[in-house]
Amino acid sequence: MKKILSVLLGVIMTISCMSGLGISAKAKKVVVNAPTMSAVTVPDINQLKVSWSKSAGAKGYQLYYSTNGKKWKKLTTTTKRSYTHKKLKENTKYYYKVRAYKVVKGSKKYSKYSNIVTRRSSRYLIDMMSPYASNYCTEYRSWSNSDKFYMGGKGYTNGFTLGDSWWNSAFAAFNLKGKYSSITFTFGPVDNKNDSNTLELYSDDELIQSYNIDANDLPKTVTIDTKNANKFEFRMKDSTAYDYYGISNIRLSK
Repeated sequence: MKKILSVLLGVIMTISCMSGLGISAKAKKVVVNAPTMSAVTVPDINQLKVSWSKSAGAKGYQLYYSTNGKKWKKLTTTTKRSYTHKKLKENTKYYYKVRAYKVVKGSKKYSKYSNIVTRRSSRYLIDMMSPYASNYCTEYRSWSNSDKFYMGGKGYTNGFTLGDSWWNSAFAAFNLKGKYSSITFTFGPVDNKNDSNTLELYSDDELIQSYNIDANDLPKTVTIDTKNANKFEFRMKDSTAYDYYGISNIRLSK
């Protein structure tokens, strides 16, 4: 009888210990927190770069994209927290979302999907970079809902204005890193805020082209050779005082 009681007591103690250790018929659910997507950037012509926050304990991430926000395709599985999507269709809106995963007993356990971020592919200079040096320069981007500036009665964006400089030249300088063969843009006097002046273009500090701008000129579109150029600068030759001049739709080509 004592042996039977001893065995029963051992069984009870074993069950009690297993319960205390959290061992039960129902396994604890594995939870992975969803990452958060950051704003999409444009690193180069028709490329979009996406990034997201770290999910604690995640083994990796699955990134998805869409061109309509409804039908999604898996873009990549990665352990990194950023990805550059290349060879995109020009001026096309792309949507992105990501989820994290853990591996438990050989199976992937997924988090919920992140927030959705979106951006249009582009070859506009102003989408890829801001001037690294400038004076009396105001930037305008279509995707950021900036106000337009007007030349010849038409609204323009994807560029910048130079103006209202009393003592120094208004300018904007960009680092093209020698990657682009040409640059195409539209320029002219901003409506009702202009006088005659000269737009000068410099490539690596060498004056390569200049254009006289009269107060009543309509906008003009030109293409400039920028092969192997690093520093490329737009500069108004004379003081602009109360005057403004626009440079818009600045498109890069390779």
